[in-house]
Amino acid sequence: MPQESIERTSPVQHILFVEGDPARCLAVQEAFAQRHLCVDVLDTAEGALSVVKHRWPGIMMIGHPVCGTHPNALANSARAIDAQLPILVLEERAGAGQPHMAHLPANAAPQELLNETLRCLAAAPKTAPVEPGPILLVDDDERLRNILQNFLELNQFEVAVASSGEELLERLKTASPRLVLRP
Repeated sequence: MPQESIERTSPVQHILFVEGDPARCLAVQEAFAQRHLCVDVLDTAEGALSVVKHRWPGIMMIGHPVCGTHPNALANSARAIDAQLPILVLEERAGAGQPHMAHLPANAAPQELLNETLRCLAAAPKTAPVEPGPILLVDDDERLRNILQNFLELNQFEVAVASSGEELLERLKTASPRLVLRP
């Protein structure tokens, strides 16, 4: 399948697989690599939600995270962040999921998972890229911050400022900046 047919918001699809079984992760990564697709693997719900918020994956596949979060609960949390994110849930029981997500049996073969992933990506809404937040300007020199902030705002950029690395880290917990600028 040509790359163009699976694009959603960017030329490079980020395929996120949330799974706690390392052997299953490796098998899925190998199957996807045969189609030149890279799968990012995480084993926690917290890590997966951070990726959804900050990296905008093309699809999220949910197996069994090691943290014990139920796949549908994780899917609902991801939907709260990105309502159009295609989600594929691997379930123990067929039909146990929710209608707005694709489902496969938990023991689906990696090739079956690949085929369903490609189908979901092809069927996903072709939307414009989500605009990330402001440029986050970080410097402890207030004068320099003000000069750069004024310059950027005069050039029609939205700017947020932080005066320290600690403040930067706090802002990153709640915001998705377009760029972090630390002169």
